[in-house]
Amino acid sequence: FTSPGVEKVTGFTAEEMTAELWTSRVHPDDRERVRAQYEALFRDGTRFDSEYRFLRKDGTWAWFADQATHTYVKNGRVLTDGVTQDLTERKRGELQQLGLAGFGRRAISCVDERDLFHDACRTVSAVLEVPMASVLISLGVNWRE
Repeated sequence: FTSPGVEKVTGFTAEEMTAELWTSRVHPDDRERVRAQYEALFRDGTRFDSEYRFLRKDGTWAWFADQATHTYVKNGRVLTDGVTQDLTERKRGELQQLGLAGFGRRAISCVDERDLFHDACRTVSAVLEVPMASVLISLGVNWRE
């Protein structure tokens, strides 16, 4: 059973959300680790507790936390009960804090105002996940010159 609520967070219906689809949508940098943990759950009964990025149907990345504690057999199939949480906003906030803290450390030692301005624009662009041009336009900078 896959909850119909899966569509709200992934864009995929419960019927579409197969193990193959799920695996293919896990971020490549997270995939091997998550796959190994998932296999250990079914092989050894090792608790599955993992945070990973997932590519939603609309092409945006979400952060999920999955937990499952055991497997069982029902109608000849090995199953597990698990819970998935959407951590996207929390992770986005953490990444923004890291980006701003890094900028703060760099700003303290920066001696060139132009370099500091460029670093600030790059940091704001990355932290807010907007194109650099949007940052410059909002600052009133004629970025085409």
